[in-house]
Amino acid sequence: MASAPFLAVRCLQQLAFEYRDEFPNLSTIIENDFYVDDLITGSDTIDDALFICEKITCILRSGGFSLRKFRSNNPTIVEHIANSDETNSILEFSDAVVFISRLKTFS
Repeated sequence: MASAPFLAVRCLQQLAFEYRDEFPNLSTIIENDFYVDDLITGSDTIDDALFICEKITCILRSGGFSLRKFRSNNPTIVEHIANSDETNSILEFSDAVVFISRLKTFS
């Protein structure tokens, strides 16, 4: 029997391998910038950060991973991420309505 953490890491390694020719820099990020189940990476420009965010989200989604939380120290990036996805959802529990903000991160 294989452990779930091992399988998750192995899947990430496989995705990095599969996209190495098409996106070598993103492949390196996938291989090296995960800590447990968090992707911790950055870039020198806003455009690069947005590219990384969009493409890594697509690559990981192709392997069944869903990024759910993004954080940035740049308001432009945060605004772009908020505008590119449905960021709010409403959950109903019996008579109460709870408003939550759906964020993105790998977990």
